[in-house]
Amino acid sequence: MNILDEYKEKEELDPVEHQEKYQEETFNRFGYSDAYKESHERTSKYSKEELKEILERGSKILKKLSELMDREPSDPEVQALVQEWRDYISDSFYNCTLEILRGLGQGYVMDVRFTKNIDKVKVGLSPFFSEAIEYYCNSRG
Repeated sequence: MNILDEYKEKEELDPVEHQEKYQEETFNRFGYSDAYKESHERTSKYSKEELKEILERGSKILKKLSELMDREPSDPEVQALVQEWRDYISDSFYNCTLEILRGLGQGYVMDVRFTKNIDKVKVGLSPFFSEAIEYYCNSRG
């Protein structure tokens, strides 16, 4: 089951509505950053269907990552998925620098909303993903 299906099953906001719900908070926190401006410019051009497809791509990456949680965060296949996640963000939203990726990884365990959402894929995925991102960033910069 992917994140989109879980939203539907639990009759919660779908991912597009979820993103819209936090739009004001995101602006207040990051509205003056280049990444926010780039993301806003890109996503404002996406149709609702395109955005759902993009979010589905992210769900698939998380699902693949969850299937590797029995490995070390430094495992080459795990690290390839971190690279795929970084590319996904860069392709879909904004240029995901190592600094930004590191911050996202920390946010995945420090912000309960991130943790709750990611752990819908598999319990414990958030800290695993965060460790894998930290390893990735440390090994590249």
